[in-house]
Amino acid sequence: MASGIFNGLRTSLKPLLGGAVGGLQAAGFVIWFHDYVGVESMVISGPSMLPTFNQPRLAGDIVLIERFSFWLPLWLSSTPWLPESLRDGALGSGMIRGLKRGDVVLAYSPVELNKLVCKRLVAMEGDFVEVPRDHSALAGKKVLVPKGHVWLEGDCPHVSRDSREYGPVPLSLMHGRAWFQVWPPWSMGWVNNKEPPQRQ
Repeated sequence: MASGIFNGLRTSLKPLLGGAVGGLQAAGFVIWFHDYVGVESMVISGPSMLPTFNQPRLAGDIVLIERFSFWLPLWLSSTPWLPESLRDGALGSGMIRGLKRGDVVLAYSPVELNKLVCKRLVAMEGDFVEVPRDHSALAGKKVLVPKGHVWLEGDCPHVSRDSREYGPVPLSLMHGRAWFQVWPPWSMGWVNNKEPPQRQ
């Protein structure tokens, strides 16, 4: 009698337990995907990236960002079982941690560490940048981007607060690379991650 009840209970709980295990597996995959592949959406606001984003209004463009190109080259370059020639080339020519000149990136602001900013990567470690005379303490100077840093600028320089004001940005503050715009519908498509456009 007791075994019959137990068998009946086990039979009725089996689909429920199977669903719970499947749910846990799905949740684990979502967490892994978010943390390592790192595709997420981000709302871009403000005029600093005009005309790339927020035209004709100044808020509400939504882009997908990814972190996969950041962590994969770093992981490959530190993997001991890969041949040395592959490890050395994992970061690619002209690339740091999968980033290249022209990429539109999201980074934590060096002056407001809890704030994400959207800027274009215009120079990398070892590059010299000439800062225009109308910008801050660095105005008119030629700045060498140090190792482990990048130089970020908005596409609309006269309203952008960027590396021309606060200098080179540590790679540790990089959050992701914008790769696809999903809103507004008329701007939907791949983000222009090419060499920096001509400054206005």
